[in-house]
Amino acid sequence: MCSLDKKYFLRVIVVFFTFFINNYAYTQATKEKKISKPKSGTKRAYYGYWNPYRRKADLKNSRDFFISNSYFEVSRNAKGKIKTVVKYNSNNEKVDSWHIKWNRSGTRSEYNVKFHQKGNITRLDSLLFSHKLSEVKPGWYAKVRSKKDGRPLRYDIYDENGIRLYFYRFHYAQRSDSILTMETIQSSYFRSDSTLVGRHILFMENGEWLREIHFKDAKNELESVTRFEVSLPKEETIITRLDKNGKEIASRIMQLSYPDKYSYRFEWMPDTVLIVENIEIKEDTTITFISPVLASVWYGAPLIGSAALDVNSSNSTYGFFFAPRGNMIVRGKKYSLGMEVVSYYIPIQDSTESINGIGAFAAAQYDLNKNFEWIPQNVEAALRMGGGMLSSGFGLSFSASLGYHFIPSRIYLGLYSQAVVAFDESGTGKATGWGSLGISLGANVGDINPDLLKPYKDKLDEEAIFFNLIKEIITKSDLIFEKDYPLSIDTLITEYFLDPKPFDAIKIRTPFSINIGNSKIKFLLSYLNYAFQPKDISDPIFGSHAYFFGTEFNLDRFLSFGGNNLRKSFEFSVGSFHSGFGLSTGVGFSYKFKTLPINLNTYGKFYGLPSEEIFTGWFSFGFGLGLELDKFLLNSESNGDN
Repeated sequence: MCSLDKKYFLRVIVVFFTFFINNYAYTQATKEKKISKPKSGTKRAYYGYWNPYRRKADLKNSRDFFISNSYFEVSRNAKGKIKTVVKYNSNNEKVDSWHIKWNRSGTRSEYNVKFHQKGNITRLDSLLFSHKLSEVKPGWYAKVRSKKDGRPLRYDIYDENGIRLYFYRFHYAQRSDSILTMETIQSSYFRSDSTLVGRHILFMENGEWLREIHFKDAKNELESVTRFEVSLPKEETIITRLDKNGKEIASRIMQLSYPDKYSYRFEWMPDTVLIVENIEIKEDTTITFISPVLASVWYGAPLIGSAALDVNSSNSTYGFFFAPRGNMIVRGKKYSLGMEVVSYYIPIQDSTESINGIGAFAAAQYDLNKNFEWIPQNVEAALRMGGGMLSSGFGLSFSASLGYHFIPSRIYLGLYSQAVVAFDESGTGKATGWGSLGISLGANVGDINPDLLKPYKDKLDEEAIFFNLIKEIITKSDLIFEKDYPLSIDTLITEYFLDPKPFDAIKIRTPFSINIGNSKIKFLLSYLNYAFQPKDISDPIFGSHAYFFGTEFNLDRFLSFGGNNLRKSFEFSVGSFHSGFGLSTGVGFSYKFKTLPINLNTYGKFYGLPSEEIFTGWFSFGFGLGLELDKFLLNSESNGDN
């Protein structure tokens, strides 16, 4: 019976498998037949008008209607969205083609432009592009990135081998008063090595009537101005060209051309503000924040806590904050409502238990930059307040941050402090709390405010921004090699450890700085190799590697001795020791030579770090030899030229 069942089962499998194979082969043949047939639903449509910024075609007609006239051939995808647009000239030859890619929802798209005829890119848009950098050839193509409203942010032009030849960058702005609304569109053009060739600015009244074009050279100096005076009764436009001094060069009258019905009329959120000559602005719509969203992570340690907590034995804390900027308005003031997350582990005093876990808070951020004009634009000072859930209870969060935005990159680096009031975390009905200090690393998400990018417009090739930042550090920093001699050591260390040998340290004085009032503050990166040998050889060494991020305050305004060659400074840094989060602070002196690319350094500094249940540290005196990389590289280049 068993063998009969097996034979029957095998026969069924063979029959089923044979049927499946035959059916699959039949369906594939059917599909191939279907594929070989021309699709009836893929008929191309023909139009007399195409707006790539709107992704809009108009003036539809039959193919025969456009005989001996230029036209656009449009094909669409399965969802009815425009997929490809090909422009033909009056000889029925391909001129340019637009290849559009949509997201799944069909709400956003990007496109490339392929050139089929030799000529100038100004044929795509005579206002946005310039004859200074305009050549295109068959096989070349342009990659286009757009704003949310569809208008271009950048055009990168490549040859048939994928080598970038030149590129354009566009910035849009708006200013208005009770009488007039003016839009400015700035077009900047660069060679492949990011060298600025020139730029021009379009001044559009109400986003539709072109009033002026200002042409500038590679040094951003005015070359000429073209003015457009429109007369609706006469239906004419007077075009006047002026030189850089305002003297009229030429003038002509043309028939009035009305604005495109698909032109943009302030349907977008303006990015920033550019000054419009001879227009009195009473109220503007400047975006004051740096980018639409700031996301940051931070690392630190609890420094203070309630009596019920043993913060000296706690682990390092980690946090995360994410919020769209200005997404909440309360009584006319903008706040950023987002999420704050913190990971914590703090032992309970006189107990083997601890409070630990992850807390999540809904937090509102208020930017202090609005209240204190002396804070630089690329420095962000903010307060946050939130509430949410902890591991075993709930709590309130109060935090503050002070950070530096490395414009034009998206990188953000700063200090972060947080105080948490916890309820039911250490026990039902009990309240406790702690305060932490840490380092924050973040990134700006979305378009950076072009007003901040103005000084860097010659360097706005986004792919190279990060590498330019690294290049700045490598070529323009001061690299200082130091010997650190501990002079006064806390008894907690000397009780169990021997007097140490000098420590090795490296400090990088970066070229990045901020000015607050008349004071200049530079940013530092530091490394310390420290070790205290134990008196009992069975005990571990107290020490390892420490890494710091800090600031250096110039004291030359307050300490005038030593002349211009002697730099006096106060340093404050926070960082990571082997036992947790700590700090270093002190006063330093640096003597610079006028011709040599070196400097001599000396300092007195205190190091503080956690050790088991308390905070400990030592005071050091040190010497250092510094190398000024910018001066050193400049001398090397000069010697090479000689």
